[in-house]
Amino acid sequence: MMGLQYHARRALLTRLRRDPLLTSLVEKAGIYSQKVPAPERRLSPFIKTGVPQTLPRTATCLNGANINLPVDAFAGPRKSGTTVLEEAEDHAERIGMAIEGALHLQGETVDVDGHPLRLTYRLTDIRLFPDGAELDVFHYSCLVNVRAVAE
Repeated sequence: MMGLQYHARRALLTRLRRDPLLTSLVEKAGIYSQKVPAPERRLSPFIKTGVPQTLPRTATCLNGANINLPVDAFAGPRKSGTTVLEEAEDHAERIGMAIEGALHLQGETVDVDGHPLRLTYRLTDIRLFPDGAELDVFHYSCLVNVRAVAE
C-alpha cells in the first residue's frame, strides 16, 4: 500500500475532529493540517499538525511505517467579556490533555481502497510553553508516533 503517511495523517486529523471532549474546547474548523489561515482568519484556540517524518518498515510479510507527526495547540486566556475565566497556560494544557486522551495508546483500523490499515498512536515529547509570537498565548506541543501496518 502506498501513501501510508497520507492515510495516517488524514486519519489522525479525522480522529481529533471527531473527539467530543476536544471539540468542546476547540472548534472542528480550528483543527488544521500544516497550513493555518492568516491570523485575522483563523479560529482561536486552534490545533495544527507539523511536518511528518516517515520511516518505512517493510519485510516479506510486512508493509508498514513509523510516522512521527507533531501536533501543536495554541490558546489564549478563556474569557467571558473582559473577565478571564481561565489563564492561557491552563487553557492550552486542558486542550493538550484532550489531545492526549484522543490519541495516546489508542488504535484504529481505517479502510484504504478496500484494504485495512491498522494505526496505533503513542505520544512522546509533550511540552507546554509560552508562545513566542503572541504574549498572551500558550503553546502545547507533542510528537505523535503512529505505527501504520497495511494488511
